[in-house]
Amino acid sequence: MTVGSRARDAVTSELAVPVDVYSAEQIERTGTAEVGQILQQISPSANFPRQTVADGMDALRSFTLRGLSPDHTLVLINGKRRHKSALVNRLGSGVQKGSSPVDLNTIPASAINQMEVLRDGAAAKYGSDAIAGVVNVQLKPRSQRHLGNVAGRERTPQPLHRASAARPDEPCRGQSARPSRGRRC
Repeated sequence: MTVGSRARDAVTSELAVPVDVYSAEQIERTGTAEVGQILQQISPSANFPRQTVADGMDALRSFTLRGLSPDHTLVLINGKRRHKSALVNRLGSGVQKGSSPVDLNTIPASAINQMEVLRDGAAAKYGSDAIAGVVNVQLKPRSQRHLGNVAGRERTPQPLHRASAARPDEPCRGQSARPSRGRRC
């Protein structure tokens, strides 16, 4: 017996639901490193509020779609479900009270290839997490990810030392690294 589907891949413009696709260039143009703020700037239905209560949630900022609870937005990373945080928003107000949101700021903005935001409820397809919508973050391939550079000088006249967050264990431009003095480029 053969089981299959005749469904073809859908193009975003042909979908019956509102899906916004944001490229790496659009994300970079926002000028911010927080993924939640990026989403708020480029997506009309996203909100990334600041907490006024000083509990554990001031370190983990949640985002909402369409004004619903952070629990009602499904977050996917490369199409796979992202786990929620272990912190429950106890002291929050309004829709955020009692929620356990996904921390988008654990994803470096420079590692994102594109973001897809389904601005309509998709609970029938994805379950009750997707009542407000779905955010799918597509990451760049590992070979294209660059997380940043760090540079500094010592007080003694020494060459500039650099470190790359993308590949800290590899030497710069074919030169050998000196473990006692940092990376020499």
